[in-house]
Amino acid sequence: MADALRLSEDDRLTMACELLESVDGEDVGAEQAWAAEIEKRAREVVEGSVELIDHADVMAELDALERGV
Repeated sequence: MADALRLSEDDRLTMACELLESVDGEDVGAEQAWAAEIEKRAREVVEGSVELIDHADVMAELDALERGV
């Protein structure tokens, strides 16, 4: 474990994904569902049917909610 923690962040992420996959196995259904969801969201953006919110605005709103403002 100590050796793994000395790896770069990218290498640790790769290792974590591989470890999870070895336990859970590949979930083709989930991958297909995510691909469909990504395609749907991209289409909504292109069509202009969703409102895009700037990251900074979202974070400010969350901060305000957390403070009870």
